[in-house]
Amino acid sequence: MTSNSYGSMPDTGPSADLAQVRAEYEAFKARGLRLDMTRGRPSPEQLSLSDAMLLSRGNRDTTTAAGEDARNYGGLQGLPEVRALFEEVLGLSPDAIVMGNNSSLRSCTTAWSGRC
Repeated sequence: MTSNSYGSMPDTGPSADLAQVRAEYEAFKARGLRLDMTRGRPSPEQLSLSDAMLLSRGNRDTTTAAGEDARNYGGLQGLPEVRALFEEVLGLSPDAIVMGNNSSLRSCTTAWSGRC
């Protein structure tokens, strides 16, 4: 892409740049990358450091129904399984519930203590 200002370019300049940027974008899409840019999200190796303590009893499966690691934050809305826990209590569908404040666990504690 050129460094000229668009105001001083001939009419074909911005169109050519747009075509180049679109081609670069399509090349990135074709690579099939699945990038997770979630801020502060621990790696599976970091999460596994506490397995001996947290998973010493019972089921050692830490994946959600969607195959995500449940020990992590759960995306923008929180873990679907945790949101489903509040369906009856709040009278809302899980899709309408957001488990925020950095973790679903913190939100569960707040809701159960009656502070929400």
